[in-house]
Amino acid sequence: MTRCYDVLVIGAGPAGAAAATHAARAGLSVALVDRSHFPRSKTCGDALSNLALQELSDLGVREPLESQGTAVSGAVAVFPNGYAVSRDYGALPGRILPRLLLDAAIVERAVNAGVELLEGQHVEQVEQSSAELRLKT
Repeated sequence: MTRCYDVLVIGAGPAGAAAATHAARAGLSVALVDRSHFPRSKTCGDALSNLALQELSDLGVREPLESQGTAVSGAVAVFPNGYAVSRDYGALPGRILPRLLLDAAIVERAVNAGVELLEGQHVEQVEQSSAELRLKT
């Protein structure tokens, strides 16, 4: 079966689902493809910066997630060579929030915005012509 969309997003993690939501809100037809089924658990540090929380506000999913997880005032990343980078969030805290909850909330928002979610689809091939992309799952 052939279906046509204005936008095709491969990967329904936070960035992909957010991009799909914004495209749908702009009036485009959007398909969001992921090999997983949602909600799903994903290994991750689960840390969200205060800037990430602003994006969640823009998407309309921050408020329902506010009661989940833990607020944090900063973050430190330590690399295998011992190099460390730290960031103080100042007056606007970040949050530690399990990806199970985060991903599900953003994907649900995308679907509510009109995105067609294609779960359990592994992308095998992408063909490009001058006018279109064809995706084989």
